[in-house]
Amino acid sequence: MANMSYCRFENTARDVRDCLAATDPYNSEYPISKGEAEIGVRMFKNIMDWAVENNIIQDYDEDAIQVVFDEHARIHPRESFDR
Repeated sequence: MANMSYCRFENTARDVRDCLAATDPYNSEYPISKGEAEIGVRMFKNIMDWAVENNIIQDYDEDAIQVVFDEHARIHPRESFDR
């Protein structure tokens, strides 16, 4: 269900904090699946593109985002990514 407009950012902020915590393969409660990793890469690229388009940052390294998620595959071998 979509967030109600009056609490969209409040609810999403909690979810973003959870997603940020999940990007740390050493401190994540659950390893993320391959599908979730792919969506995570897309989500963070969308956020970074928004930041560039709104002149918040000049540029960013797209490959660095992928590296963060690839670290999960290295730390949590195949079994956690096949879910």
